[in-house]
Amino acid sequence: MDIENLFKKWEKYLTGKVDHQPGQVLANHSVMVNIQRMVNDDFIFRTFNDAGFEMSKNKDNYEKHFCSNEHLIRALTKWHQETQSLYVRRLTEDSGKGWKDTCSLMNLLTDIEKNSCHVNRKSFCDFYKNEEAYANAMFDSLSESGANRKTSDKISKNYIKQLKAKLRTLEILEVRAYTDQVVAHSDFESFGGNLSIEKIQKCHKSIIEVYRDIELNFFLRGSDFGETTLSKELVLQKADKPFLERYAI
Repeated sequence: MDIENLFKKWEKYLTGKVDHQPGQVLANHSVMVNIQRMVNDDFIFRTFNDAGFEMSKNKDNYEKHFCSNEHLIRALTKWHQETQSLYVRRLTEDSGKGWKDTCSLMNLLTDIEKNSCHVNRKSFCDFYKNEEAYANAMFDSLSESGANRKTSDKISKNYIKQLKAKLRTLEILEVRAYTDQVVAHSDFESFGGNLSIEKIQKCHKSIIEVYRDIELNFFLRGSDFGETTLSKELVLQKADKPFLERYAI
């Protein structure tokens, strides 16, 4: 397969774009959109959680604030656990039978592994001919060849294996089990774990590290993507107002 078509395919999987030119809308099913929504939703929950903690310090007025409502706290906690577990499951989905429609980092790595025979150092550097020196340096990481560069160097199987291992951490496997057993089937008895904020944060770290690694080494784009696009001031703006101005039951 032509390397240009391969990279267009992988780019579309990551971002939903044909290429990385500005002005194109990111596809809702893309890896990039799901990561951004995952970190933003988590930030929203933690912001309200922190606000409630600060309000609780003022015992005299705490009962007047929404953060003291146990029903709201239970609903928000449930929303956070279920949406975060679904994001993690979707982004780490392993279809196991080659390329599938699910846009996950695991499936992307599987396709890269399957098509790695079509990419060598020469074709990679030719593809990035305007950045050949930088491309050569990035392919050192992809091939794990060190200083012994050859035009025939291929993408290392071990490199792909290491990235996949980051998507199979104990925390990610536990979150996936929570999704399958509790979210999908309400089987609380079979799930013996505890889905804490800390575990979710570790899942974020692994997923974002893999995304950044792929973006840097394959597409030569270094970024801080994976940080939230929100601020606490924006999240808490009008927090004393109704969620919906008008609604019908």
